[in-house]
Amino acid sequence: MNKPGATTKKLVIKNFKSKPNLPENYQETTWSKLREAVIAIQTSKAIAYSLEELYQAVENMCSHKMASQLYVNLTNLVEAHVKSNIEQFLSESMDRQVFLKRMDDCWRAHCRQMIMIRSIFLYLDRTYVLQNPSIHSIWDMGLDLFRHHIAMNTLIQTRTVDGLLTLIERERGGDAVDISLLKSLLRMLSDLQIYQDAFEHKFLQATERLYCAEGQRLMRELAVPQYLAHVEKRLREENERLLHYLDPCTKWQLIHTVERQLLSEHVSGVLSKGLESLMDGPRLRDLATLYSLFSRVKDGLTELCNHFNAYIKKKGRTIVIEPERDKTMVAELLEFKEQLDNVVSTCFQRNDRFLYSMREAFEHFINQRQNKPAELIAKFVDLKLRAGNKEATEEELERLLDKIMVLFRFIHGKDVFEAFYKKDLAKRLLVGKSASVDAEKSMLSKLKQECGGGFTCKLEGMFKDMELSKDINITYKQMASQLYVNLTNLVEAHVKSNIEQFLSESMDRQVFLKRMDDCWRAHCRQMIMIRSIFLYLDRTYVLQNPSIHSIWDMGLDLFRHHIAMNTLIQTRTVDGLLTLIERERGGDAVDISLLKSLLRMLSDLQIYQDAFEHKFLQATERLYCAEGQRLMRELAVPQYLAHVEKRLREENERLLHYLDPCTKWQLIHTVERQLLSEHVSGVLSKGLESLMDGPRLRDLATLYSLFSRVKDGLTELCNHFNAYIKKKGRTIVIEPERDKTMVAELLEFKEQLDNVVSTCFQRNDRFLYSMREAFEHFINQRQNKPAELIAKFVDLKLRAGNKEATEEELERLLDKIMVLFRFIHGKDVFEAFYKKDLAKRLLHLSATSEGGGLELSVYILTMGFWPTYAAVDVRLPGELTRHQEHFAKFYLAKHSGRKLQWQATLGHCVLRAHFTQGNKELQVSLFQALVLLLFNDGDNLSFEDIKTATNIEEGELRRTLQSLACGKARVLMKTPRGRDVQDRDHFAFNGDFTNKLFRIKINQIQMKETSEEQKATEERVFQDRQYQIDAAIVRVMKMRKALSHNLLISELYNQLKFPVKPGDLKKRIESLIDRDYMERDKDNPNQYNYVA
Repeated sequence: MNKPGATTKKLVIKNFKSKPNLPENYQETTWSKLREAVIAIQTSKAIAYSLEELYQAVENMCSHKMASQLYVNLTNLVEAHVKSNIEQFLSESMDRQVFLKRMDDCWRAHCRQMIMIRSIFLYLDRTYVLQNPSIHSIWDMGLDLFRHHIAMNTLIQTRTVDGLLTLIERERGGDAVDISLLKSLLRMLSDLQIYQDAFEHKFLQATERLYCAEGQRLMRELAVPQYLAHVEKRLREENERLLHYLDPCTKWQLIHTVERQLLSEHVSGVLSKGLESLMDGPRLRDLATLYSLFSRVKDGLTELCNHFNAYIKKKGRTIVIEPERDKTMVAELLEFKEQLDNVVSTCFQRNDRFLYSMREAFEHFINQRQNKPAELIAKFVDLKLRAGNKEATEEELERLLDKIMVLFRFIHGKDVFEAFYKKDLAKRLLVGKSASVDAEKSMLSKLKQECGGGFTCKLEGMFKDMELSKDINITYKQMASQLYVNLTNLVEAHVKSNIEQFLSESMDRQVFLKRMDDCWRAHCRQMIMIRSIFLYLDRTYVLQNPSIHSIWDMGLDLFRHHIAMNTLIQTRTVDGLLTLIERERGGDAVDISLLKSLLRMLSDLQIYQDAFEHKFLQATERLYCAEGQRLMRELAVPQYLAHVEKRLREENERLLHYLDPCTKWQLIHTVERQLLSEHVSGVLSKGLESLMDGPRLRDLATLYSLFSRVKDGLTELCNHFNAYIKKKGRTIVIEPERDKTMVAELLEFKEQLDNVVSTCFQRNDRFLYSMREAFEHFINQRQNKPAELIAKFVDLKLRAGNKEATEEELERLLDKIMVLFRFIHGKDVFEAFYKKDLAKRLLHLSATSEGGGLELSVYILTMGFWPTYAAVDVRLPGELTRHQEHFAKFYLAKHSGRKLQWQATLGHCVLRAHFTQGNKELQVSLFQALVLLLFNDGDNLSFEDIKTATNIEEGELRRTLQSLACGKARVLMKTPRGRDVQDRDHFAFNGDFTNKLFRIKINQIQMKETSEEQKATEERVFQDRQYQIDAAIVRVMKMRKALSHNLLISELYNQLKFPVKPGDLKKRIESLIDRDYMERDKDNPNQYNYVA
């Protein structure tokens, strides 16, 4: 800012007095600097000079006319660097991916270098190059050199393009590739202006080959909807490639190639294979896709339109041409047309070509069957315009008529339509069955608009005739009205004159009823005659006036009003009828025809329900209420049920003979309520148990039949039936003294119940389920014992010595036992005892000794499958020991790594014995055989001698000797005699032994199963259950990871198949926590976490 009063000075710039001169070697020195800077840029090294200094040097050289030489020097320097980069791309062993990466790096480096070089030589680029149009700019010069020496090199270009095509092929196949590398190299080809010549043609050829093969393959493999979705996906992918890395100039040819190979080549195939199924759906989304894709290819929509037309003709012809579809033809055509309209509108964008094609196809097929469609359309219109048609509102009917008119336009035989429509219209108008005059006139208006006034003139004439007839009838009705009034007055006067005869109070009730019946019958005869005279009046005037009674109804109305509705007359009539019915129910003989006639009179006069029915039902209720209470005290249940059946039968007969059918439900319901519903619990408590104990099948069937008639009757019966089963079943199961017969009693009880349910209860599912639930309840009241006894019962029946039943009977018995087995919870207990008994039945180790020879038969038992047996060490004869050793060597040689353990307690033998009266075969256990074989070497042996020689356990030896010397077959003699075996007893062979059989089986005396053995079996079951509980807990926790205590217990109850107490489950959970399978949650002690 100037100070106030100061003068302004002017700045003057003067020219140099003389032009500055450059040093003598300036050009060489300066170029050397510039050359050094360019080389530093090309080798990615630091530039020794500042860019400002270098820029100033270029400017000085250009100002002193050295620009031409500077440009040439720079071009040569850049060209030399570009040539030096060629060598790295000529190695044939280089991987294709590495090659492309190296090419990309080289190109990016070249671009960066040229940008830096241009910034230094910018003054040269903006002066000398601009002043010489024939010279490339520095950037273009760099591109031209890279293109000429590297990009246009045949080998380098081929490998680059092939590598790019491979990457694109992999990317199309779904592999992950380096998109940025693709984009960079394709941008390089575009920048070098060789994209189209070097790459595009080959790329389009590869694309064509790929999609040609893919189109042919997928047309065979995929359904049309999936194929169209695939084509859409491929087009979308190619557009994304154009967006991400391909040059935009490729777009038209690329998309056109894809469309040609995936669509144009398969237009007919796609339409032939899939259009019909798409239209039948209709699958709107897929049809829209089809239209969208076919609109992209030449003649695609034309082919689609032709196939669309053919489909309509084919399907439409099947609707029209088959006579059995005549009833639904028009409805199907309307539905078909609506479906096609929806397709054309939603999927085909309301294309005029498709709209015209659809109309042409409809007109073609609908006239394939001459005249019939026109007839059926007329009848369909008649059906919809009838008065009884309540399917649609007026608006819906109007829309339906518009749709029918569309079909009408297509038919050629419009005269046929007119003939049938005219006939049906006549019926509707004459009978008064037209739904709506407005709808009729609307239809007539539509026909007139469509076909002209000549087509509808006769139809309009029909409407005019109806209006004219209406006016004529009004005049006629005025005369008929007066005649009807006069007749009514005359009949009314006659009816009133009959009232007096019923008003005498001293008249006997029977006489009153007889006089009433005579009066009624006379009135009916009179009205029939009068109606026959005035029949024309009845059929014209009365019919045309719905508010007026017919002559017959007028007579009934007058009789009802003046006689039947008279309070005194009605009361005496009804009381008389009730008295007659009461006497008839009590067994007296009454006039049934009089009852029937008077009750029919009340029905015809429409006062039956108001005047009679209510009082009759009240009297019935009082009668059966008192009777039910009295008979429940006096009669046994079977007699009471028989009485109820009898009463119901009698009431049904009354309904058949004289009561009105409308009374049936209430009458029968009243009887059932008073005799059954009120006494359901009493009948069941008093008599069900005795009926079941019989069982009295006929009475039980009657009980079921009657109780099925009343509300909750079967429910109560089912509950008492369930309680009876539980009570009786518990007495069988719970008492230890009945253990021997428990299973047999249960089978007999189950068979009895099955018979009752099948014969008496009609195999009602509710009773079957209740029976099963009751059985399952009581049979598990005594834990484990029923399972054990069932197993032992099966063993008893399956033993070889059991000859009680044939195989068929045994099979049926086993089926019944399996029914009991399903009810028990402790199936593992059953399995343990059954397994033990099965082992005894199956195992039979036999040794036959004859003349010094011995035959050995061995069962090989897998230890885990069979019960556990204690090992017993006994002394076997030498020959038997040698056979054992020989078999062991044979088996172990065949199965290495296994171990044999001999179970002497399970062995059995057959011995040949010589007695005075002949030879016998003795079938004995191994222990019995060992004892008997000792007597080959000595005739008299003491107990101690036998014990020492055999090494059999003392208790087992005593039982063995007892079976041989004290049983039925005494092959040994004991001294002294007695039932028990003592330590000092001696034994001798009984040579005089006799028996009529040749082979004699000597049974080993079985020691009864001790409580210890039973506890051992139960302990094994308990231990197995512990393992199952542990496994179930771990399985649940492993799946759920974390769970509360209550949810875990609930889940375990669902999984475990045997009864278990919550306390036992808690102990197993604690055990698993101690063993680190799970742990308590630190924040919530009631929650457990699984420990992996």
